[in-house]
Amino acid sequence: MRRDDWLLWGGVATLGAVAFWKRRLIVDVTTRGKLLTHAPAGANGVVPARPRDLVASASAAIGRGVSQDAYDLARMIRSEGAAEGRVRAHVALNDATAHGWSLHFALTYSTNPKANGYYGEQHTPALRAPDGVSSSRRYSTAHDPYEGDLELAEQVLAEHAAGVDPSQGATKFYDVDSGQEGAASYDQVVAAWAPLQPFNVPGYPDSFVIFRRA
Repeated sequence: MRRDDWLLWGGVATLGAVAFWKRRLIVDVTTRGKLLTHAPAGANGVVPARPRDLVASASAAIGRGVSQDAYDLARMIRSEGAAEGRVRAHVALNDATAHGWSLHFALTYSTNPKANGYYGEQHTPALRAPDGVSSSRRYSTAHDPYEGDLELAEQVLAEHAAGVDPSQGATKFYDVDSGQEGAASYDQVVAAWAPLQPFNVPGYPDSFVIFRRA
């Protein structure tokens, strides 16, 4: 293929990718519904509001009871990536079960005791962390969820209870193109998470990878 042809097809591929991501953004904006709470992470990467208070606020916002697990999952879905939220939520449930943890513990645990039990960023450098100590979490819960995130979280909880799991037992996920602060490279992740094996999920971008036993 000539160089000009490569450039042409490269441009087409780029435009296609941009269109795909724009379509996902538009779908998210039109289906996510109302914002349930307003409690963003502070400069130190930690959400100062107590989780149970945010559950109460979310319940008041939609006029019905919201469980702690559903709100926790909804917050993780919005923070980690709503486009892949269904699979991410199943992975988090599998992860918690595999370790014998409650879902709330898995989603709010932090290596910094000052941030433990609260929502927050997945990786917080020492310069911004409480007491100047860097911290990390298994999942980000830094962003407030929308009504659509909650509905998806409740759907996943019902699916999981019924034995439905599109991740097929995966206990970890990784976004190859995330560029997240403090994140390891893909090769480092694959090596660190062995013997778990990486898999793509049909219908999702190849950059979204889940890990489970072969």
